[in-house]
Amino acid sequence: MSDLASAACVITGATKGIGRETAMHLAEHGARVVVTSRTLGAAEAVAAKIEAIYGASRALPAVYDVLEQGGRTPRANRSQSSCGDCSAYGIGRHHADL
Repeated sequence: MSDLASAACVITGATKGIGRETAMHLAEHGARVVVTSRTLGAAEAVAAKIEAIYGASRALPAVYDVLEQGGRTPRANRSQSSCGDCSAYGIGRHHADL
């Protein structure tokens, strides 16, 4: 994987399974990662782990529920001002209802 130092990526479902592994992998390669979850505490825990391993300002926790009307919450909107324009979006976990 190429250097992702200039990338900012939003990963939904980033607190479990493939979403978590994707967030960790992107951070390992230099990306700033917005760690999203339906619960802030879960997102904060993964963001803290990323920053402990890969350095400060590498992860931003955000509440985001893909099933919510409009799909964005004020905390998710904050990610753009904190990380800049997003280079990539990824869904780590999705629901059959989508």
